[in-house]
Amino acid sequence: MEQFYLPEYEINKRIKNLQAALQYNNLDGALIAGRMNLFYLTGTIVNAMLFVEPEGQPKLFVRKSLYRTKLESPIKEIYPMKSIGDITAVIGDCSGKKIGLEFMRITLQVSARLSKRIKADFQPIDSIMVYIRSKKSDYEISLLKRAGELQKELHENIIPKLIRAGKTEKQLAADILKSMFYGEHDGICRMNAFEQEITTPTIVSGKGGKCYSVFDGTPGGGWGICPASPFFGSPLIKIEKNSPIMVDILYGYQGYKTDKSTTYSIGNLSGQMTDAHQFCIDMRDYIADRLHPGEIPSSIYESVLAKAAKAGYEKIFMGQGESQVHFVGHGIGLAIDEYPVLAKRFDEPLEKSMVIAVEPKIVFDEGVVGLEDTYLVGDNGGEILNGQDGKIIVI
Repeated sequence: MEQFYLPEYEINKRIKNLQAALQYNNLDGALIAGRMNLFYLTGTIVNAMLFVEPEGQPKLFVRKSLYRTKLESPIKEIYPMKSIGDITAVIGDCSGKKIGLEFMRITLQVSARLSKRIKADFQPIDSIMVYIRSKKSDYEISLLKRAGELQKELHENIIPKLIRAGKTEKQLAADILKSMFYGEHDGICRMNAFEQEITTPTIVSGKGGKCYSVFDGTPGGGWGICPASPFFGSPLIKIEKNSPIMVDILYGYQGYKTDKSTTYSIGNLSGQMTDAHQFCIDMRDYIADRLHPGEIPSSIYESVLAKAAKAGYEKIFMGQGESQVHFVGHGIGLAIDEYPVLAKRFDEPLEKSMVIAVEPKIVFDEGVVGLEDTYLVGDNGGEILNGQDGKIIVI
């Protein structure tokens, strides 16, 4: 298999999009240091900073590794960097200039050092970068579709063969992860949110689904391995017959993720649970039909909440108690928590080529049912990228 590199035309297009945003927002430049944005704009994840002006060639300053950077990135102007002074020696005096900086990625310590050497008027650029990344190019969509194809095969044909009664959640997670690595999974999960962590897969079976997750973003997150690693699945909880098994996976392909949750069971579930799961399928399909340009995310969210309340699921839809999450879908791409979010206060209209994971779930005391699938926003509604059926897979 050949090594993967981001094509130069794709990097050039992304740089031009950022330069257009700088001009629109009256910024004199941007200094990029966050790993995901560095990869997005340069094609490499190294210890570096990228300086982009509204016009001209971007300048990439590399602490380590210069050799790898020149191999992986099509950026033309690459400089070695031992200190921030090496940046100012090239870009010159920035006094009085408005320079965009990733406030969510830069610590106060680094910010103080930058301010001391680069005497600019630093402005937050996080929302600009999040918006730029939310609209996927044809190239990005091709990677996401490949991730979706691999994930569909995993959920429908591989995982059912790995599930058996008596196996612990952790053992099942290990078996699934092994299968993913033998496939084309890239092995990394990233988040935009500060100090948030996530791993894959997440296995939640039976009453473990009611556990209050430490992760701020999923209903029924399970206990995980231990307090220091509350992820993957519990080594103490064993899979039982006639009890829901929720498998939530981020499948990464060349950096890009699709998100999918499937409910499995060994034997049939109760009528109450199967009815609730069908409601989740109906909500997924309802949301997917509304994933077209011009729709308002907050309006979609409020409509789904109203339907859940009417069906009697208000107190258990998307979690219980303090663990109830307040969204039904989230943008996805290089990170799991991309823009936009199907939630309150997200009032800007959807745009074509955004990618959103839709995840209606219901948490009973006895376990979690529901599903999650990833969609591409299009003129005729959402195009599913990683599987269609959504029904409970009975082993």
